[in-house]
Amino acid sequence: MSLEIFESIVDDLHDLGTRRLDGVGRGEPLMNRDALEMIRYAKTRGMEVLLISNGSLLDADLIRPWSRIQCGDDIRRYTLADVVRKWSGEYS
Repeated sequence: MSLEIFESIVDDLHDLGTRRLDGVGRGEPLMNRDALEMIRYAKTRGMEVLLISNGSLLDADLIRPWSRIQCGDDIRRYTLADVVRKWSGEYS
């Protein structure tokens, strides 16, 4: 999904009273190159954001900007099994 379409959907949902977005299902959300911008935009609209990821794509280049997003009291869940396997060399 493009950032422009996402922003339009978030605006519509906000106007309807939605205040929480769940990024769940249909694959790894961090595969979308605009994922951080999408989260940032939703946060500027006052949304709580839930994102479920296996964490396998997390690296310093992704974590640095991620940590600057104002998450407040949002729910954050991390599944680290794949990250541990990747770092331990079980797979590349």
